[in-house]
Amino acid sequence: LANDVAVGVNEAGAVNQPGSASTVHDASTAPGLDTPASPDPLAGALARIQAATAVVAGRHDLYFPPSDCAHEAALIAEATFHVLESDLGHRAGNPRQAPAEQAQLRAVVDELLSR
Repeated sequence: LANDVAVGVNEAGAVNQPGSASTVHDASTAPGLDTPASPDPLAGALARIQAATAVVAGRHDLYFPPSDCAHEAALIAEATFHVLESDLGHRAGNPRQAPAEQAQLRAVVDELLSR
């Protein structure tokens, strides 16, 4: 996890590369990552999320299978888990010309914003 999110954002909102002097939000330095007290850094990071969260997986997504996403959603206190019923695989999450998938995503967003 740390290697994937080591890019920071400075106070002006610009993205900084790892190691730059103006990196102020470096997730790789968050408490609990890669420590003996947290043998699963992903679980530790997800457990710290306090915001209402919607975790969405496409029914046939081979990159992020619903079973993985359901497990991750269970680690976030305020998360709901949703499966997009679609044959588009990973593309179901960005359904440019797929009205059924767009409607499902809109319903998830509406539910999230209503909390």
